[in-house]
Amino acid sequence: MQCVCMYRILLVVCLFFLKVGNLYSLAKAMEDLKKIIQALVNSNAAAGMTVVQLEKDFKNLEGYSIPYREYGFQSLDGMLRTMSSSVKISGYGQTALVRPITTEKNQHIRTMIEKNELLRLAPHIDNVYNAKANATEWIVSEGMAQVGLYCVAKYYGRWLRAQIVGVPNHQCMLLRFLDYGYLRRVPLSELRYMTRELADKPCQVVRVALAYLKPTNGDWNDDCIQLLANAVHRKIFDMRIINVHSKVSICLQAFVLHNRRLYEYVLSRCELQEKTLDVVLIESKNVQRGPSDNSDNSINRQLAMRSDIVWSAE
Repeated sequence: MQCVCMYRILLVVCLFFLKVGNLYSLAKAMEDLKKIIQALVNSNAAAGMTVVQLEKDFKNLEGYSIPYREYGFQSLDGMLRTMSSSVKISGYGQTALVRPITTEKNQHIRTMIEKNELLRLAPHIDNVYNAKANATEWIVSEGMAQVGLYCVAKYYGRWLRAQIVGVPNHQCMLLRFLDYGYLRRVPLSELRYMTRELADKPCQVVRVALAYLKPTNGDWNDDCIQLLANAVHRKIFDMRIINVHSKVSICLQAFVLHNRRLYEYVLSRCELQEKTLDVVLIESKNVQRGPSDNSDNSINRQLAMRSDIVWSAE
């Protein structure tokens, strides 16, 4: 009888710690989710963003929708209202407007974002191409949609500067968005030629390459890419710049007469200023001031331990 009671007590204790562990995991996941949402809302602080736009941006960034139902909420705006220390929301439903809460700790981020050239450039691109959207002379034809072409593409209702980086697939083009850095497939019908004015503005993101690393067989395989993605996901790093490669592409223009008006297109590579940085990434909590560039705790060194990656100081 005493043994049975002891077993019951142990079972209750185990269930208690299991429940506490689950609650801790859920709270940790919620805190991580809040940080991502706060970062997205901060990046749109000037004008705010709707709940539907927040959902789209979150899915673009994380690859899945905001899991508000897993936390017991019936709607996303309902969950956002509980994050009163991070965001404020006005209105209801998908059109509700979300803005960040500014504190002493994040004021510097707000100031940096407000000075961001992209905040002025993005609405300007929208205004220009909303007016040109249905003009046939600006629509990129299938014959002209070649790898390397700089263009403007409509993605989730916004016009963004892009470059074609992949061959067509079922009338969809693989694009690299020049001011945001991500790759997406977009229908050919949503591509427009880029104006010379937009071609003269530098890219608003900088491409980064891991210094000293080369793939053994010449190409990065999927395992290496996934390993790097997992290693950097939701982490903060110090970045040591080893080298800077500047690139100004050659511009090929075309002047087309249409309905007695002369249009100037950018048909191929244009004068977009692009830079690539060779860097060493070290997770911030591991940084010690003054170590060598090839510090053993860097992401670069961790990846170099794989058999399909070679460390090269050349």
